[in-house]
Amino acid sequence: MKPGKLVSLFLICVILSLPLVLLFHAPVQTGAGEARTPNKGLAAVVDRWIVSSLPYTHELRQGVLRLRMAGGQVEFDNIYYTGDSLMKDFRPTTNGALQTENTQQIQQFVSTNKVPTYLAILPTACVVNQKKLPQFTADMLYNQPGYIKEVYRSLAGNVSTIDVYPALFGASADCLYYRTEDNLNAYGGYVVYRAMAQRLGLDPKGREQFEMEDVAHDFRGDLAARWQYEYTGKDILTLYHYVGSPRRYLVTHPDGEPRIYNTLYPTQMLSLSHPTNVYLGGLDRLTIDAEGGGPQLELLVFGDKTALSYLPFLAAHYRRIQFVDLAQMTPQDIYALDINRFDQVLFAYSIETYMNTDIPALCRYTNAAEL
Repeated sequence: MKPGKLVSLFLICVILSLPLVLLFHAPVQTGAGEARTPNKGLAAVVDRWIVSSLPYTHELRQGVLRLRMAGGQVEFDNIYYTGDSLMKDFRPTTNGALQTENTQQIQQFVSTNKVPTYLAILPTACVVNQKKLPQFTADMLYNQPGYIKEVYRSLAGNVSTIDVYPALFGASADCLYYRTEDNLNAYGGYVVYRAMAQRLGLDPKGREQFEMEDVAHDFRGDLAARWQYEYTGKDILTLYHYVGSPRRYLVTHPDGEPRIYNTLYPTQMLSLSHPTNVYLGGLDRLTIDAEGGGPQLELLVFGDKTALSYLPFLAAHYRRIQFVDLAQMTPQDIYALDINRFDQVLFAYSIETYMNTDIPALCRYTNAAEL
């Protein structure tokens, strides 16, 4: 057979296969307003057949993506594509008891420990940046601000709550979240910090009091790794150095093999581990001690990965900050925390952590009766 005919046959096979791929992957609307993909098993079979049988598979996938996006689809594998960034969709667990337990245990913590306590539930990128999504997609997003307000109302009179959503949404024209990682970036952390500082009774520092340093221009995070189609977006890792007054910092990671850094930003971590560990040396139990004058307050923070974005800013206001990821501690370690030595306690969790895990409720182990 002549080469020209072989090429023609190949093109025909490609064209005929596209409707199958589109059919088995295209989402349909359910009565609950959520998109689902029919025939997932068959879709996987079609995918494997394309990969094993057709040449130019990568190019074919990109063509399918372009066709699906031209038809209005912007979500694949629970990740939204906005043209310049990737955003993870958020769906809460149906286990309402899990969420209720988190709130009740924080209430119990406040009644047991007479230290001023604050709660901040941080929204995710998809709701803050909903203007980047088509209207029909934005309308299907989970109502994160509504849930946050509901929790805050239930805690009224017991816990001082910090609503960071208005500040984030008001600044959403700027880049607040990583384009390729499911977390706040440094500037997003600054916006959150200002909202926190006001409720914590602090005087927020202006951006002019920080010297910014870009230490990486090609960071690609977990969302980029999951995204199966072409996406060349990259993130910049920016450090904010407080220059308002001279302060020296010592960051201590006591667990495992102890690590001590004399900076908030150990830049060696850019090449030694995950690049975002340049912030405070990474996410595990840590203490930030400040020297050189300034406030003498001590803050205890129960939190998750979002803390890497805002803790460097809060450090300018405290003599000591102790950060605790309850998920990484034993009940005995949690009980050993000296709560009453601190002037303030801050619970700060992403809404995903608060609604889909029991991590906040682990604060129960600060009470001896729970051991």
